[in-house]
Amino acid sequence: MKYIILITMCSFLIACAYSSDVVKMGPNKYSVTGTAGSERGGAYGAKQVAVETANKYCKNLGKQVNVTNVNVATINSNGTGSADVTFNCVP
Repeated sequence: MKYIILITMCSFLIACAYSSDVVKMGPNKYSVTGTAGSERGGAYGAKQVAVETANKYCKNLGKQVNVTNVNVATINSNGTGSADVTFNCVP
């Protein structure tokens, strides 16, 4: 029974995609990190999740996102990806 629960939890984690909270790095300069399992696109999916989070953040300020830098990487042998997105919000 323990193994079934463990396998189910591992399968769930592989299919996840999420982002960190937006971090203010300076005046109108922000950063967010996205992570996605291989089933959600790995590094590409992580970038998509991070950019969506940045877009929502700027939209809440009544502005549009302007992505200034993206760094993507595959972080494990399962194909999980990570993306660090730096952005600012413009009128």
